[in-house]
Amino acid sequence: MQDAPQAAGTDGEFPPDADVASTIAGSRRVVQRKVAAQNGVPTFFDNRMLLLAEIAHSALDGAPDARRSEQFHAAVTELTDFLRRAEAPRFADPTERLGRSLREVHAAMAADQRTIHRSQGVMSTLTWAGLPLVKSVYDAAIIPMLISELRPASIIELGSGSGASAVWMADVAASAGLEPAVLSVDRKPVAARDARVTFLRGDLTEIETVLGRAELSALEHPWLVVEDAHVNVRGVLAHFDTVARPGDYLVIEDSIVKRADLLAFLESAGRRYALDTRYTDAFGENVTSAVDSVLIRR
Repeated sequence: MQDAPQAAGTDGEFPPDADVASTIAGSRRVVQRKVAAQNGVPTFFDNRMLLLAEIAHSALDGAPDARRSEQFHAAVTELTDFLRRAEAPRFADPTERLGRSLREVHAAMAADQRTIHRSQGVMSTLTWAGLPLVKSVYDAAIIPMLISELRPASIIELGSGSGASAVWMADVAASAGLEPAVLSVDRKPVAARDARVTFLRGDLTEIETVLGRAELSALEHPWLVVEDAHVNVRGVLAHFDTVARPGDYLVIEDSIVKRADLLAFLESAGRRYALDTRYTDAFGENVTSAVDSVLIRR
């Protein structure tokens, strides 16, 4: 187990035994509910939390020296963080997390940068329909879950790449019994061909000439909008905001370099959007390319 920072209580001291016991019991209850919802099958992470709870419980029942060990402190720190996140509301104010420094964002991420940088593949990237998909393995799990739960009537992708991701999302939707309108926009022609996907060529610096309000208004809701173009981010989001409805999702990928634009957009939008931490934190905080940027229209 890696060393973890000490979970300080009042006056910088470790929490009292009663608080630690409460944390252990609370963590166990959360894991038990989660396993029950998984048809009784625990995940690797569930087993880790139960092991840490047992380590902490054994130390509480043991000699006083056991409660001064690094292993005990590391276990309680991780259990405390787990319980805090489990009890936090699903929907959060995105401006609070987007207002952090990059150093704070990276420090809070549940995966180190080396792991994140390898998540799209090393010697080759993920593929779909014989074309490069260029998704992280984490987003390749998060997006299907979002499609299954949102059941979008329209999927709009900004930045087509090879076209594989639009075809992939159409396939994922079909596997959930859905037939959404799928539109994908890029300046360059794409290699993919699929009757279910409308590939549009256009310049997102002039978004209204590509997908005007009239065209967008004709699309059924709910929407899943995936921005992966790195072009005119604030202007594009503001354009979609004029016709988005409550329940629509905006997913901004590779957002670590778009934080200033995102924050400016959200501040101008008032409180119309919430951060859905079910997806940004599905594998721990921000283990996704959509860092602090899976947004639902309120």
